[in-house]
Amino acid sequence: MRIFLFIITGLILFSPTPGLTAANLAPPNIVVILTDDQGYADISFNPNHPKEVATPHMDALAREGVFFSQAYTSGHVCSPTRAGLMLGQYQQRVGIYSAGDGGRGFNPKMKIFPSFLPDDYTSMVAGKWHLGLDNDYPQLKWHALNRGFDECYKFMGRGGHDYFKLRGVKGPEYAPIYRNKERIQEGDYEGYLTTRLTEEAVSFIDRQKQNPFFLYLAYNAPHTPIQPPQEWVDRVRQREPEASDERITYAALVEHMDHGIGQVLDALEETGQLSNTLVIYTSDNGGQMTVGATNGPYRGQKGDMYEGGIRVPACAMWEGGLDA
Repeated sequence: MRIFLFIITGLILFSPTPGLTAANLAPPNIVVILTDDQGYADISFNPNHPKEVATPHMDALAREGVFFSQAYTSGHVCSPTRAGLMLGQYQQRVGIYSAGDGGRGFNPKMKIFPSFLPDDYTSMVAGKWHLGLDNDYPQLKWHALNRGFDECYKFMGRGGHDYFKLRGVKGPEYAPIYRNKERIQEGDYEGYLTTRLTEEAVSFIDRQKQNPFFLYLAYNAPHTPIQPPQEWVDRVRQREPEASDERITYAALVEHMDHGIGQVLDALEETGQLSNTLVIYTSDNGGQMTVGATNGPYRGQKGDMYEGGIRVPACAMWEGGLDA
């Protein structure tokens, strides 16, 4: 799956695609939207989805783009698949086998995704990094800005980041959020994490609309802790009163993220970039069923090598270059 993403972006960027007109042969912008622990069937485009799942914006991506009915990640937990995505090769080649391996990172001199793009691209990562921690602060050799990205609004650590507070689940010193290489302080942070990531992505699109860009939007939703905004919990509960509390809170987390994806797509349209942007959406691995995710008919979950651990929803949309 990860190598495929590199193949599709490479073909589109560096060679004319059959069927394209001269007007849209220019290399497109690239937006990669990566969700965290989203269940295979936790997208309402999937006919196996439970009735309490409603994701109209992810559905639009799948409906208007190319939907992959058999998409697999290159690992069953988050850090390995992120390494594979950034490297364009199997992450085992650099010793990343588990979520814990992501903390120590890999050779910072190795090229990753932005370095394979033409020089005129501006790149940003918003969200979860998990490709090396910041134990060497302020050197930050694993930091995205030392790996080819131009901008970032991210946290270095694992997905377990509080959604309402500027802290990881293990304490205020765990997984601080960075704007570029500056740690954001408690007094300077307000809001809900998924909303903040969406806002940063939209702002980047607006600022870069005149230039080719690569946006890596790595939501940590719906990773634990399951902390959806209350208004979204109420919305799902009102629509699906028979669903369990576990499913309602999980679905609310997914739906709120879907709303953010819709805002990103709106920003592309409003800036006139939607037809010139390749949007790739997928999850980093299967859903964690112990907190309410569902992987449809497949056995297993995040952490398993069964289908439920490695089979994910995925699609690619480019209005100017790929037929739906």
